[in-house]
Amino acid sequence: MGLFAILRDMIPHGKTGLGGNGDPFDRLSREQYDEITRASIRRGYMDLAEGDIYSTVFRGVSIEPDATILDRGCGDAKDIITLAKEHGHTGPIIGIETAINGERKISDIDVRLKSNGVTNAHIIEGDAQDLAFEDNSIDVILDFSVLQHVVDIHAALAESKRVLKPGGLHITITNGIENKPVHHGYLADMIDFINNNYKLPFRAIPPPPLSSRFTAEMAAKVLPRYEQIRHEYKQGRTGNLKIDDSVKVNMLLSSLWTYLPSVMPNVPEDWPEEAKAEAKQELIEAIHESKAWRHARDMIRNDVTNKIVQNGAVYETIVRRAFVGRQAPKVLSLIR
Repeated sequence: MGLFAILRDMIPHGKTGLGGNGDPFDRLSREQYDEITRASIRRGYMDLAEGDIYSTVFRGVSIEPDATILDRGCGDAKDIITLAKEHGHTGPIIGIETAINGERKISDIDVRLKSNGVTNAHIIEGDAQDLAFEDNSIDVILDFSVLQHVVDIHAALAESKRVLKPGGLHITITNGIENKPVHHGYLADMIDFINNNYKLPFRAIPPPPLSSRFTAEMAAKVLPRYEQIRHEYKQGRTGNLKIDDSVKVNMLLSSLWTYLPSVMPNVPEDWPEEAKAEAKQELIEAIHESKAWRHARDMIRNDVTNKIVQNGAVYETIVRRAFVGRQAPKVLSLIR
């Protein structure tokens, strides 16, 4: 049976479309990955780390060559290409993506697959929390740095449990709490620069990082409620990512440029939600109109460049863990 016939049989009619419920971090997440070039830059930054955890997982986990694989949040499809070209996977691979600019991005990913000679993969637009597949239809689900971008983690994991075949694999990679301290420090520096150099209606405070929504520490506690954890891989050492040229600087800073919509006003916690929303909108408009965000970005870029000139490099810490879970028999109850 061909790939498209398999997809037709697995996907109920009409069940497609974007996920998300207006959550500001959902929008931020999609903006950061809205174009394939931006997704490639961010993934390239991760791949600079010593002991790349993605390659470690593919080497250490046995996946049948004809297995049906779902790559939830496939980004620039690098992992799909790796599976097909380097590991000889011949079974159907379905990538799911969601983006503000979804149709163009998915088209771009398909073009990239074809240019790399991958013919057993297809990309669809979908919702991680409402998978468009029948029960017991998938052999392997890849969640590579994806679940921290999902609004309802439990809904996404319940969907994984539903669509996986008994004994199927769920491979999750997510960041540790200590991941990318240099990156988060620069975000705080941008906010400080804006507060100290521009007259704003409210003081700005940085939003928590997206990765804090589902850290590796959380995953270690939550995933066993849904699956039997068989293997775990870890990556992380102080200064294990070396940034020493302009291309890597762009990789380091790429997601900082999209944080403006989630900058928060420093207002009392007991303010009504409507008042908080109005304050946030007023603050963001003031930052945008004053070009403060652009100036803050330039300041950080210059700072990183100068440190490379003076010290030879800027060092970053990457802390991530991979969990390989096996779908338990369906008779086991789901613990929330």
